[in-house]
Amino acid sequence: MIVELINKFSHKFLNKILLNFNVTDNIAFGGPSLYILLGAISVATRGRVQEQIYSLLNYGFYGLSDPKNPTHTDSAERWLYYRRSIEFLLESNSVLYHSTRITPYYTGITKRVFNIESNLIDFQTSGHLVNKWVERKTHGLCGDLLIGPWRTPSQFEVMMVFINAFIFHEDWARPFEKLPHPEIFVDDKGRKLSVTMMVQKGIYRYFEENINAFQFIFIPFAKKDLFAAIFLPRETVNLKSFIKDFNWNSVFRFFQYSQLHNVRVKIPKLKILSRLNIAETLQNFEIQAPFHAMISDFSGMTNQRGFIANLTQVSNFIVDESGPRDYNPNLNKGPEIKSNETIFDANRPFLFLVYSSYLRLILLTVVVTNPNAE
Repeated sequence: MIVELINKFSHKFLNKILLNFNVTDNIAFGGPSLYILLGAISVATRGRVQEQIYSLLNYGFYGLSDPKNPTHTDSAERWLYYRRSIEFLLESNSVLYHSTRITPYYTGITKRVFNIESNLIDFQTSGHLVNKWVERKTHGLCGDLLIGPWRTPSQFEVMMVFINAFIFHEDWARPFEKLPHPEIFVDDKGRKLSVTMMVQKGIYRYFEENINAFQFIFIPFAKKDLFAAIFLPRETVNLKSFIKDFNWNSVFRFFQYSQLHNVRVKIPKLKILSRLNIAETLQNFEIQAPFHAMISDFSGMTNQRGFIANLTQVSNFIVDESGPRDYNPNLNKGPEIKSNETIFDANRPFLFLVYSSYLRLILLTVVVTNPNAE
Protein backbone atom coordinates (compact mmCIF):
# COMPACT_ATOMS: atom_id res chain seq x y z
CA MET A 1 0.00 0.00 0.00
CA ILE A 2 1.43 3.38 -1.07
CA VAL A 3 0.55 5.11 2.22
CA GLU A 4 2.53 2.56 4.23
CA LEU A 5 5.56 3.14 1.98
CA ILE A 6 5.32 6.91 2.52
CA ASN A 7 5.03 6.49 6.31
CA LYS A 8 8.06 4.17 6.35
CA PHE A 9 10.03 6.67 4.27
CA SER A 10 9.10 9.52 6.63
CA HIS A 11 10.33 7.54 9.62
CA LYS A 12 13.57 6.46 7.95
CA PHE A 13 14.36 9.96 6.69
CA LEU A 14 13.58 11.63 10.02
CA ASN A 15 15.94 9.27 11.84
CA LYS A 16 18.71 10.17 9.41
CA ILE A 17 18.01 13.89 10.01
CA LEU A 18 18.20 13.35 13.77
CA LEU A 19 21.65 11.77 13.42
CA ASN A 20 23.00 15.00 11.97
CA PHE A 21 20.85 17.62 13.63
CA ASN A 22 21.16 19.66 16.79
CA VAL A 23 18.32 18.02 18.70
CA THR A 24 18.08 20.96 21.06
CA ASP A 25 16.31 22.59 18.10
CA ASN A 26 12.77 21.79 16.99
CA ILE A 27 12.24 19.95 13.73
CA ALA A 28 9.19 20.22 11.46
CA PHE A 29 9.33 17.67 8.64
CA GLY A 30 6.84 16.95 5.87
CA GLY A 31 7.56 13.38 4.78
CA PRO A 32 4.81 12.96 2.14
CA SER A 33 5.63 16.31 0.50
CA LEU A 34 9.30 15.35 0.27
CA TYR A 35 8.40 11.86 -1.01
CA ILE A 36 6.49 13.41 -3.90
CA LEU A 37 9.32 15.87 -4.65
CA LEU A 38 11.90 13.06 -4.72
CA GLY A 39 9.57 11.11 -6.99
CA ALA A 40 9.62 14.04 -9.40
CA ILE A 41 13.43 14.20 -9.24
CA SER A 42 13.66 10.47 -9.94
CA VAL A 43 11.69 10.96 -13.16
CA ALA A 44 14.48 13.28 -14.37
CA THR A 45 17.30 10.86 -13.53
CA ARG A 46 18.49 7.66 -15.14
CA GLY A 47 20.76 4.74 -14.29
CA ARG A 48 22.22 4.19 -10.83
CA VAL A 49 21.00 7.52 -9.44
CA GLN A 50 17.41 6.69 -10.29
CA GLU A 51 17.70 3.25 -8.74
CA GLN A 52 19.15 4.73 -5.53
CA ILE A 53 16.20 7.08 -5.19
CA TYR A 54 13.76 4.28 -5.93
CA SER A 55 15.46 2.20 -3.23
CA LEU A 56 15.06 5.01 -0.70
CA LEU A 57 11.39 5.48 -1.62
CA ASN A 58 10.71 1.72 -1.88
CA TYR A 59 8.86 2.57 -5.07
CA GLY A 60 9.78 3.02 -8.74
CA PHE A 61 8.21 5.76 -10.86
CA TYR A 62 8.98 3.86 -14.06
CA GLY A 63 5.60 4.61 -15.59
CA LEU A 64 6.23 8.36 -15.38
CA SER A 65 9.82 8.25 -16.65
CA ASP A 66 8.75 7.07 -20.09
CA PRO A 67 5.55 8.40 -21.74
CA LYS A 68 5.49 5.27 -23.95
CA ASN A 69 5.36 2.97 -20.94
CA PRO A 70 1.94 1.22 -20.85
CA THR A 71 1.58 1.97 -17.13
CA HIS A 72 2.15 5.71 -17.68
CA THR A 73 -1.50 6.81 -17.39
CA ASP A 74 -2.31 4.65 -14.36
CA SER A 75 0.84 5.82 -12.54
CA ALA A 76 0.07 9.47 -13.29
CA GLU A 77 -3.50 9.20 -12.03
CA ARG A 78 -2.44 7.38 -8.86
CA TRP A 79 0.05 10.06 -7.86
CA LEU A 80 -2.26 12.84 -8.92
CA TYR A 81 -4.77 11.48 -6.38
CA TYR A 82 -2.25 11.26 -3.51
CA ARG A 83 -0.78 14.67 -4.21
CA ARG A 84 -4.22 16.34 -4.30
CA SER A 85 -5.25 14.54 -1.10
CA ILE A 86 -2.17 15.85 0.71
CA GLU A 87 -2.61 19.39 -0.60
CA PHE A 88 -6.24 19.41 0.55
CA LEU A 89 -5.03 18.88 4.13
CA LEU A 90 -1.75 20.79 4.01
CA GLU A 91 -0.63 23.98 2.28
CA SER A 92 2.44 22.60 0.52
CA ASN A 93 4.25 23.99 -2.55
CA SER A 94 7.29 22.88 -4.54
CA VAL A 95 9.41 24.65 -7.12
CA LEU A 96 12.27 23.89 -9.51
CA TYR A 97 14.61 26.69 -10.60
CA HIS A 98 16.92 25.77 -13.47
CA SER A 99 19.67 27.63 -15.35
CA THR A 100 18.96 26.41 -18.91
CA ARG A 101 15.98 24.97 -20.74
CA ILE A 102 14.71 21.49 -19.90
CA THR A 103 12.41 19.21 -21.86
CA PRO A 104 8.73 20.17 -22.22
CA TYR A 105 7.77 16.61 -21.24
CA TYR A 106 9.49 16.92 -17.86
CA THR A 107 8.05 20.35 -17.03
CA GLY A 108 4.62 19.10 -18.11
CA ILE A 109 4.57 15.85 -16.13
CA THR A 110 6.00 17.42 -12.98
CA LYS A 111 3.45 20.21 -13.10
CA ARG A 112 0.43 18.04 -13.83
CA VAL A 113 1.21 15.11 -11.53
CA PHE A 114 3.45 16.61 -8.83
CA ASN A 115 2.35 20.28 -9.04
CA ILE A 116 5.94 21.50 -9.19
CA GLU A 117 6.40 24.98 -10.58
CA SER A 118 9.37 25.28 -13.03
CA ASN A 119 11.23 28.55 -13.54
CA LEU A 120 14.14 29.28 -15.88
CA ILE A 121 16.39 31.93 -14.30
CA ASP A 122 19.88 33.39 -14.36
CA PHE A 123 21.10 32.60 -10.85
CA GLN A 124 23.71 35.37 -10.89
CA THR A 125 21.25 38.17 -11.63
CA SER A 126 17.96 36.71 -10.39
CA GLY A 127 18.94 34.32 -7.61
CA HIS A 128 17.11 36.52 -5.11
CA LEU A 129 13.86 35.29 -6.66
CA VAL A 130 14.40 31.95 -4.93
CA ASN A 131 14.27 33.62 -1.52
CA LYS A 132 11.28 35.71 -2.60
CA TRP A 133 9.44 32.50 -3.51
CA VAL A 134 10.22 31.00 -0.10
CA GLU A 135 9.03 34.15 1.65
CA ARG A 136 5.80 34.20 -0.34
CA LYS A 137 4.99 30.52 0.17
CA THR A 138 5.54 30.73 3.93
CA HIS A 139 3.41 33.90 4.24
CA GLY A 140 6.41 36.13 4.77
CA LEU A 141 7.64 34.37 7.87
CA CYS A 142 10.62 32.48 6.46
CA GLY A 143 12.26 35.27 4.48
CA ASP A 144 15.37 35.06 6.65
CA LEU A 145 15.95 31.40 5.78
CA LEU A 146 18.23 32.47 2.95
CA ILE A 147 19.17 29.99 0.24
CA GLY A 148 22.35 30.59 -1.76
CA PRO A 149 24.81 32.03 -2.80
CA TRP A 150 25.09 30.36 -6.16
CA ARG A 151 28.08 29.33 -8.22
CA THR A 152 28.06 30.07 -11.96
CA PRO A 153 27.28 26.94 -14.00
CA SER A 154 29.08 26.43 -17.30
CA GLN A 155 27.18 26.78 -20.57
CA PHE A 156 27.15 22.98 -20.80
CA GLU A 157 25.50 22.42 -17.43
CA VAL A 158 22.00 22.67 -16.02
CA MET A 159 22.05 23.93 -12.43
CA MET A 160 18.91 23.12 -10.44
CA VAL A 161 17.38 24.22 -7.14
CA PHE A 162 14.45 22.25 -5.71
CA ILE A 163 12.49 23.64 -2.76
CA ASN A 164 9.46 22.38 -0.87
CA ALA A 165 7.69 24.81 1.46
CA PHE A 166 4.72 24.12 3.71
CA ILE A 167 2.57 26.02 6.17
CA PHE A 168 0.51 24.51 8.94
CA HIS A 169 -1.83 26.58 11.11
CA GLU A 170 -5.16 24.80 11.58
CA ASP A 171 -8.08 25.49 13.88
CA TRP A 172 -8.81 22.90 16.53
CA ALA A 173 -12.25 21.32 16.50
CA ARG A 174 -12.57 22.83 19.96
CA PRO A 175 -10.52 25.89 21.01
CA PHE A 176 -7.89 25.65 23.72
CA GLU A 177 -7.59 28.11 26.60
CA LYS A 178 -4.34 29.98 27.16
CA LEU A 179 -3.10 29.60 30.73
CA PRO A 180 -2.68 32.97 32.51
CA HIS A 181 0.90 32.31 33.66
CA PRO A 182 3.94 30.66 32.04
CA GLU A 183 4.71 27.12 33.15
CA ILE A 184 7.84 25.00 33.32
CA PHE A 185 8.97 22.82 30.41
CA VAL A 186 12.01 20.60 31.04
CA ASP A 187 14.07 20.10 27.87
CA ASP A 188 16.16 17.06 26.95
CA LYS A 189 19.19 18.58 28.73
CA GLY A 190 17.27 18.93 31.99
CA ARG A 191 17.00 22.71 31.69
CA LYS A 192 13.83 24.34 33.00
CA LEU A 193 12.20 26.69 30.49
CA SER A 194 9.33 29.10 31.11
CA VAL A 195 6.80 28.56 28.29
CA THR A 196 3.25 29.56 27.34
CA MET A 197 0.91 26.61 27.80
CA MET A 198 -2.66 25.91 26.63
CA VAL A 199 -5.22 23.71 28.32
CA GLN A 200 -8.37 21.89 27.29
CA LYS A 201 -10.63 19.41 29.08
CA GLY A 202 -12.67 16.97 27.07
CA ILE A 203 -13.26 13.50 25.68
CA TYR A 204 -10.38 12.23 23.55
CA ARG A 205 -9.03 9.09 22.01
CA TYR A 206 -6.29 8.14 24.46
CA PHE A 207 -3.80 5.30 24.71
CA GLU A 208 -1.20 4.53 27.36
CA GLU A 209 1.60 2.06 26.77
CA ASN A 210 3.32 0.89 29.94
CA ILE A 211 5.89 -1.39 28.29
CA ASN A 212 7.35 1.32 26.05
CA ALA A 213 6.46 4.02 28.58
CA PHE A 214 4.50 6.65 26.70
CA GLN A 215 1.13 8.38 26.57
CA PHE A 216 -0.60 8.91 23.25
CA ILE A 217 -3.56 11.19 22.50
CA PHE A 218 -5.51 12.15 19.38
CA ILE A 219 -6.82 15.72 19.41
CA PRO A 220 -9.12 16.57 16.47
CA PHE A 221 -8.68 19.60 14.26
CA ALA A 222 -11.68 21.35 12.72
CA LYS A 223 -10.85 19.81 9.35
CA LYS A 224 -12.54 16.42 9.03
CA ASP A 225 -10.47 13.32 9.86
CA LEU A 226 -7.40 15.41 10.75
CA PHE A 227 -5.78 14.92 14.16
CA ALA A 228 -2.83 15.97 16.26
CA ALA A 229 -1.41 12.63 17.34
CA ILE A 230 0.88 13.49 20.26
CA PHE A 231 3.33 11.02 21.78
CA LEU A 232 4.63 11.90 25.21
CA PRO A 233 7.40 9.57 26.47
CA ARG A 234 7.92 9.18 30.19
CA GLU A 235 10.56 11.36 31.85
CA THR A 236 13.06 8.48 31.83
CA VAL A 237 12.74 7.84 28.07
CA ASN A 238 14.93 9.71 25.56
CA LEU A 239 12.78 11.16 22.75
CA LYS A 240 15.36 10.48 20.04
CA SER A 241 15.60 6.80 21.05
CA PHE A 242 11.82 6.58 21.22
CA ILE A 243 11.47 7.90 17.66
CA LYS A 244 14.13 5.51 16.37
CA ASP A 245 12.27 2.44 17.70
CA PHE A 246 8.75 3.58 16.90
CA ASN A 247 6.83 2.13 13.93
CA TRP A 248 5.14 4.96 12.02
CA ASN A 249 2.49 2.64 10.56
CA SER A 250 1.38 1.61 14.04
CA VAL A 251 -0.32 5.00 14.47
CA PHE A 252 -3.41 3.63 12.74
CA ARG A 253 -3.47 0.69 15.16
CA PHE A 254 -3.28 3.09 18.10
CA PHE A 255 -6.09 5.10 16.55
CA GLN A 256 -8.24 1.96 16.27
CA TYR A 257 -7.56 0.65 19.75
CA SER A 258 -7.48 3.92 21.65
CA GLN A 259 -10.43 4.46 23.96
CA LEU A 260 -12.37 7.57 24.85
CA HIS A 261 -11.19 9.12 28.10
CA ASN A 262 -11.85 12.24 30.14
CA VAL A 263 -8.54 14.02 29.63
CA ARG A 264 -7.09 17.31 30.81
CA VAL A 265 -4.66 18.19 28.00
CA LYS A 266 -1.91 20.70 28.47
CA ILE A 267 0.42 21.50 25.55
CA PRO A 268 2.69 24.46 24.75
CA LYS A 269 1.99 27.02 22.07
CA LEU A 270 4.32 26.47 19.11
CA LYS A 271 5.75 28.58 16.34
CA ILE A 272 8.42 26.67 14.47
CA LEU A 273 10.28 28.02 11.45
CA SER A 274 12.36 25.20 10.08
CA ARG A 275 14.84 24.75 7.24
CA LEU A 276 16.08 21.25 6.46
CA ASN A 277 19.03 20.61 4.16
CA ILE A 278 17.62 17.64 2.25
CA ALA A 279 20.68 17.42 -0.01
CA GLU A 280 22.92 16.79 2.99
CA THR A 281 20.63 14.06 4.32
CA LEU A 282 20.41 12.35 0.92
CA GLN A 283 24.20 12.25 0.78
CA ASN A 284 24.14 10.55 4.17
CA PHE A 285 22.07 7.88 2.43
CA GLU A 286 24.99 7.60 -0.06
CA ILE A 287 22.96 9.33 -2.78
CA GLN A 288 25.64 11.75 -3.93
CA ALA A 289 25.68 11.74 -7.74
CA PRO A 290 22.76 14.21 -8.28
CA PHE A 291 24.84 16.96 -6.67
CA HIS A 292 27.87 16.54 -8.96
CA ALA A 293 27.56 17.36 -12.67
CA MET A 294 30.38 15.04 -13.77
CA ILE A 295 28.75 11.87 -12.40
CA SER A 296 25.01 12.59 -12.46
CA ASP A 297 22.57 11.56 -15.16
CA PHE A 298 19.59 13.86 -15.70
CA SER A 299 18.87 12.70 -19.23
CA GLY A 300 15.19 12.42 -18.33
CA MET A 301 15.00 16.23 -18.45
CA THR A 302 17.99 17.47 -20.49
CA ASN A 303 20.72 16.34 -22.89
CA GLN A 304 23.29 18.37 -20.93
CA ARG A 305 25.09 17.58 -17.71
CA GLY A 306 23.01 18.56 -14.74
CA PHE A 307 23.37 18.89 -10.99
CA ILE A 308 21.28 19.96 -7.99
CA ALA A 309 22.84 22.97 -6.26
CA ASN A 310 20.26 23.11 -3.48
CA LEU A 311 17.48 20.84 -2.20
CA THR A 312 15.69 22.25 0.82
CA GLN A 313 12.45 21.91 2.77
CA VAL A 314 11.25 24.99 4.66
CA SER A 315 8.26 25.18 6.97
CA ASN A 316 6.15 27.50 9.06
CA PHE A 317 4.39 25.43 11.73
CA ILE A 318 2.04 27.12 14.21
CA VAL A 319 -0.06 25.66 17.01
CA ASP A 320 -2.13 28.01 19.14
CA GLU A 321 -5.54 28.17 20.87
CA SER A 322 -7.56 28.92 17.75
CA GLY A 323 -10.79 27.12 16.99
CA PRO A 324 -14.05 27.86 15.17
CA ARG A 325 -15.33 31.34 16.04
CA ASP A 326 -18.89 30.05 16.37
CA TYR A 327 -17.90 27.15 18.64
CA ASN A 328 -20.54 26.51 21.30
CA PRO A 329 -19.54 23.97 23.97
CA ASN A 330 -23.19 23.28 24.79
CA LEU A 331 -23.89 22.28 21.18
CA ASN A 332 -20.68 20.31 20.70
CA LYS A 333 -20.73 17.99 23.67
CA GLY A 334 -19.31 14.55 23.05
CA PRO A 335 -20.45 11.34 24.75
CA GLU A 336 -20.37 11.36 28.52
CA ILE A 337 -17.60 9.19 29.91
CA LYS A 338 -17.83 8.30 33.58
CA SER A 339 -14.21 7.89 34.57
CA ASN A 340 -11.49 9.64 36.49
CA GLU A 341 -9.78 12.51 34.73
CA THR A 342 -6.55 11.56 32.94
CA ILE A 343 -3.73 14.12 32.88
CA PHE A 344 -1.78 14.65 29.66
CA ASP A 345 0.84 17.29 30.42
CA ALA A 346 3.35 17.94 27.58
CA ASN A 347 5.89 19.61 29.85
CA ARG A 348 8.89 17.79 28.34
CA PRO A 349 10.09 16.86 24.81
CA PHE A 350 7.38 15.22 22.72
CA LEU A 351 6.48 14.09 19.22
CA PHE A 352 3.66 15.92 17.43
CA LEU A 353 2.24 14.15 14.36
CA VAL A 354 -0.35 15.65 12.03
CA TYR A 355 -2.33 12.55 11.10
CA SER A 356 -5.08 11.88 8.56
CA SER A 357 -7.24 9.03 9.83
CA TYR A 358 -8.93 8.77 6.42
CA LEU A 359 -5.68 8.37 4.47
CA ARG A 360 -3.88 6.64 7.40
CA LEU A 361 -1.06 9.01 6.57
CA ILE A 362 1.33 11.02 8.77
CA LEU A 363 1.38 14.38 6.99
CA LEU A 364 3.80 16.19 9.29
CA THR A 365 6.27 15.14 11.95
CA VAL A 366 7.30 17.71 14.54
CA VAL A 367 9.95 17.00 17.16
CA VAL A 368 9.50 19.49 20.00
CA THR A 369 12.42 19.94 22.38
CA ASN A 370 12.12 23.68 23.14
CA PRO A 371 8.73 25.38 22.64
CA ASN A 372 10.35 28.81 22.91
CA ALA A 373 12.72 28.25 19.97
CA GLU A 374 11.53 29.34 16.55
